[in-house]
Amino acid sequence: MLTCHNACAHRMYDDACPVSHSQIAFRKLRSRGVPCEMVLYPGEFHGWRRPANQLDGDLRVLHWFRKWLMSPAPKL
Repeated sequence: MLTCHNACAHRMYDDACPVSHSQIAFRKLRSRGVPCEMVLYPGEFHGWRRPANQLDGDLRVLHWFRKWLMSPAPKL
């Protein structure tokens, strides 16, 4: 059972991984009170087609890592 914070970023027209899988996971996590967020990218398939969406996705991953995995900078 997944209990840690999670981020679901999904491309709306992904034919390899149906968007319904992310929606089910997101709803289940939310119902358990697990911190999570979901972003859907319309017009995207299994790979990135729009540079702006790719940049947004990359920045969201970076933000998620900084928020949840990096320890705060030491105070000087």
